[in-house]
Amino acid sequence: MKIGIDLGTTYSLAAYIERDGQPALVPDIHFRKNATPSTICLGNGSALVGWQAEGKFEQSPEQIRLLSFFKRQFGNPEPFAIDSAGNAWHPEALAALVLKKLRNDAEKLIGAKLQGVILTVPAHFNDLQRRSTQIAAAMADIPLLGLLDEPVAAALHYGVAHANKGKERIFFVYDLGGGTFDATVLSYHPQAGIDVLAQDGHTKLGGREFDEILQAYIAQQIGEPFHWSAYALLQLRKAAEEIKIEFSDPAKFFIRKTILIGNWHNEITFSRQEFEEQACKVLQETIAISRRCLFEAKIPLESIDAFLLVGGSSMMPLVKQQLAEGLGIDPAKVKLHQPLHAVAFGAAIRAGQLSGNDKLSDLPDGFRGVTGYHAGIRSVNPSTGQFQIDVLIRKNASLNSKGMKTYYTRSAQQDHLLLDLVQYFDHPEDAVSVGQMVIGPLANPRPNYAIEVCLEHTSDGRLQVRAIDQQTAREVRHTFSNRDTETSFFLQQKALVSATMVNMVGESER
Repeated sequence: MKIGIDLGTTYSLAAYIERDGQPALVPDIHFRKNATPSTICLGNGSALVGWQAEGKFEQSPEQIRLLSFFKRQFGNPEPFAIDSAGNAWHPEALAALVLKKLRNDAEKLIGAKLQGVILTVPAHFNDLQRRSTQIAAAMADIPLLGLLDEPVAAALHYGVAHANKGKERIFFVYDLGGGTFDATVLSYHPQAGIDVLAQDGHTKLGGREFDEILQAYIAQQIGEPFHWSAYALLQLRKAAEEIKIEFSDPAKFFIRKTILIGNWHNEITFSRQEFEEQACKVLQETIAISRRCLFEAKIPLESIDAFLLVGGSSMMPLVKQQLAEGLGIDPAKVKLHQPLHAVAFGAAIRAGQLSGNDKLSDLPDGFRGVTGYHAGIRSVNPSTGQFQIDVLIRKNASLNSKGMKTYYTRSAQQDHLLLDLVQYFDHPEDAVSVGQMVIGPLANPRPNYAIEVCLEHTSDGRLQVRAIDQQTAREVRHTFSNRDTETSFFLQQKALVSATMVNMVGESER
């Protein structure tokens, strides 16, 4: 059994291919709901994930901490939480618990062990964040078939349902999820495959920002003083999310609702106009990113066949209106096609292809992506003594792109080179260190000893680095790490995940 998993910031979904070749969602085994909240309650050797975590928290809000939005911290070396036993939990380990829960649900539903998973990631995730996703899968003992960019997954699903056989179509994918935003231009050809032409995005822009608008309005009605307990904050978040979802109905201009927060309750009237005035400020940022992405793709707007809205937050009518007006396009070209499930379904289709499913044999097999960041080496300029960034691979270059530059030792005693691999969107001053590369020891160190550094992107957006001794044309041994103790970090966190029972009582987790 091979499945697809959409590991989301707020909700996660798993999907598989049924016998008729159609994708289907894996429901929560206990609650029979199609999406699992990406929330966790840590216990002593156990953890509740998803709906069970939220239910437990509502029962004992003062004794339990509900963990959420840890995906936004992928790549951050700091712990996200400390459990009652004093164990530090990093974002990758928490995500692994969610993956374990989805794996268990899938295996119980289908009655077979998991053989492989296609795991989706935001298109604009950098190398650190993509590696964090791979680490989470490894900690959950999930056999990873590969990473698939979320917009590509959504386009694959849409293309299967709507693309004409033999005809190339150009899609723009506007993916506004719970915590991230992606803008992607790609071409879809039933035989030739999918080519990503340009991508852009934001790692901390999504439905959470819309929820916060409504949360602020509710808190304003409550006034001060008020004791904001952990449970009251959960009630506030849930109330705001419910109102946001109700405003997805274009027929609703006012919502009158009784709000209960802690020991406070009152009937509040919410105005669509007032909410949208605030939401427009957030959406304008997504429109600016979309314009930038379209400019990078160098595709005329009239050549784009469909603008696909993906992600729960894209269901707000305001999104379609703002996108059409902001880009100057026909609203009829803006399409909503199962926005909540499209990414998981696309991942399942890809997993089914890799399984050799006969029902999917005529689908496009080629996937050609582009880089989401400028990537290069930060080093000290020997002439000025200042740090500089040598860009080896530019943003939106094809993933098979390579870049190289020669670096030199400065003295006879220098038998190692230390270089910093970085990525950034547009401004070098915003560069993020992906990891440190230590090259050596050099066999015969001397001043101006030349080492060529080669940088390459893999098909799933990861970076690979090689160092070549120009004197011998041989590869030089090097170490590359984004943590001081990467191996021990992984083993320690994996041990925590393996020892933790997920949504089970008295049942051992393998």
